[in-house]
Amino acid sequence: MCHRLTAPLLVVHGDLDEVVPVGQSRTLRQELLRMGRAEGSDFRYVEVAGAGHEVLAEECGPVLHELLATFLRTGRAA
Repeated sequence: MCHRLTAPLLVVHGDLDEVVPVGQSRTLRQELLRMGRAEGSDFRYVEVAGAGHEVLAEECGPVLHELLATFLRTGRAA
C-alpha cells in the first residue's frame, strides 16, 4: 500500500516498543526509499533510542511534541 501514500509522512517510533515492533516502521521506511521516496522531503523517520510504545510520554516527549506540532502546522516532513 506504500505506493498509495501521497501526503507528507512523519513516522516516530521507540526502538524498545513492545506493542508494535520497531521493525514494522523500519520496513516501511525501507519500502518508501525503495520506491524512490525522499527521506526529508516526502517523509521523515525518527527512531527514538530507549523509548517504548508511549514515546510522546517519555523523557524526549517535549522535543517530539514540538516536532509533531511543526509537522502538523507546516505539512512538511523536513
